[in-house]
Amino acid sequence: MKILKLEILVFTTNLSRIIVKEDLQMKVNKAIYVIVALFLGGLGIHKFYADKFGQGLFHLLFFWTGIPTIISIIHAIFVIFTKKADRDGYIIFPKN
Repeated sequence: MKILKLEILVFTTNLSRIIVKEDLQMKVNKAIYVIVALFLGGLGIHKFYADKFGQGLFHLLFFWTGIPTIISIIHAIFVIFTKKADRDGYIIFPKN
């Protein structure tokens, strides 16, 4: 589920200008993300789930080394302890 967040910043100088900033964010279920990261993280499935295709492709291409598996386990632990879920159980990742 993609969330489109639109921020309007107004600066006043001699001429009034309006700057519009468009920011895309990805909202994912925290429990599903952590479970997928722990069990299928070496293949990058959790990155594809969070709409981070570049990182997911990196994990998929190098899964045979075992390094993406270690990275995904560390990332799952990081998400468990640092990302706060909303009342529906979703966390938000910034879209890069």
